[in-house]
Amino acid sequence: MGGKEEYYRSLKLWQQRPNKSKWIVRTETETRTYRAFSDKEYGTIYLAERIDYVGGGFLLLDYSGRKHLLSTIEDHLGRLIIFGQDEERGLIRSAMYKHGDVIDQLVAYDYDERSNLIRVRDRFGKSIEFEYDDANRVVLRRNRNNMTYTWEYDAEGRVIHTTGEGGIQEGYISYHDGYNEVKYSATGATEQYYYDGNNLVYKKVDSMGGETWYGYNSWHERTLVGTPEGKVVGYDYDDRGNLIRLTAADGAETVYEYDDHNRLIARMDAAGNREEWVYDTETALLLKHKEADGTVVTYTYEKDKQQPSAIEYGEELRAVLQYDTLGLISNITDGHGVCETFAYDDYGRPLKHKHADGNSTEWQRDRLGRVTRYATPGQSVMRISYDAYDLPVEVTSGNEVWTMEYTPMGNLRRQTRRTSSMRMVSALNYEYDSYDQLKFVENEHGERYFFERDLNGEIICERGFDGAERHYIRDLDGTVITTQLPDGTAVHHQHDQAGRLTYNKYTDGSWEAWEYDKAGRLTKA
Repeated sequence: MGGKEEYYRSLKLWQQRPNKSKWIVRTETETRTYRAFSDKEYGTIYLAERIDYVGGGFLLLDYSGRKHLLSTIEDHLGRLIIFGQDEERGLIRSAMYKHGDVIDQLVAYDYDERSNLIRVRDRFGKSIEFEYDDANRVVLRRNRNNMTYTWEYDAEGRVIHTTGEGGIQEGYISYHDGYNEVKYSATGATEQYYYDGNNLVYKKVDSMGGETWYGYNSWHERTLVGTPEGKVVGYDYDDRGNLIRLTAADGAETVYEYDDHNRLIARMDAAGNREEWVYDTETALLLKHKEADGTVVTYTYEKDKQQPSAIEYGEELRAVLQYDTLGLISNITDGHGVCETFAYDDYGRPLKHKHADGNSTEWQRDRLGRVTRYATPGQSVMRISYDAYDLPVEVTSGNEVWTMEYTPMGNLRRQTRRTSSMRMVSALNYEYDSYDQLKFVENEHGERYFFERDLNGEIICERGFDGAERHYIRDLDGTVITTQLPDGTAVHHQHDQAGRLTYNKYTDGSWEAWEYDKAGRLTKA
């Protein structure tokens, strides 16, 4: 206490205790200051009262009541998040945004008699709901689209079964001495995870029997990954736990350098291409970035400002930047004096971008901030509506109407395209298995394009709309080594140790070949 700052490699942070009432924790991106509070139940507790960001800005956190509930969060621009409280039970009941004349409730929380969170409601009243067992463990979650998920536990409180409504994402977990096993009931796939004495996964056995191995150092940092086919990727670290060397399976090395604050200052790929970053020693602001091709990007700042007032890209390009009261870019002026302007709403979301030619792109938003109208030069105005999970369900452009439906996991299930008079132009249906892996695509004529997968989820067969089939033979890494074409002929593939395609051989004796440089870029075909 009162001593110098100490570094904790396992957490990659610095800590300092100036006195009994203060605790300072610093990383390369932010500094958090904690203050001591006296609590009847837990004794002395430390709560964050300020967060300072290296790139500029800060947050102030305030607490109230005998249970020290978070009451407000205020940023350096004066924007406030105000929390409604149940002081007697020590619970947060709501969060409200306030800035200037804007006051909006963001979210509300409901609890049961045991103080378990049972409902989270957004501004539109859409909610996520939870149910609990007698041990206060979540046993059911109902999403805003009314999709439900359930959990079951063993006598030790470990999850053994989880599923969504109708078997979506269903899985079973069993616990054994030294390993756990996961079973996916809908496909029959099974995976095993083996743990060492530090509860780190050192081996994974996939559903096809492939073994992936993991190595760690004494700090529990991963040092290698070995694939089922024997390809090994290595990781080396400095004495602060920063990755300094990534060695690919083909031996290619990417090297990283850091300053004393764990900030990346250089990176060099296997071909010798080097990038560099230079920071101000006092403000920690980025001053210069030298790209791999030698181009230098320079950042200029006004006194006591933490956002660049000008950016120079090489010797030819220069941009002068101005900002609004929220610290967002309001004007960009290039070296020829041509200006673009930007406008935002009270939350900092784009509303208007006036281009250099005088035309504008505009966004209109609903209360949740979702874009409901989009207008940009040269295109029809688009109007967009959404479901409860912010996914677009209808897009109109004046000439066409697009409608979309989704799976419970958010993947596209149906897409239709109609004219403004609602005449059908095209329709696509997407069918998935219980784990949202695509099974087939069906067009408006009822024709289907099928995908068949192995137990690892890799595609091993495609059957086109015309019924023609293409089969894939894969190695244990999942890399395609043979493609069987619809006419029965085969194409044999070769790859380098990094997994890049290097050779195709056809049954008629013809072939194709590819070469790459040390950085993996194609150099010859």
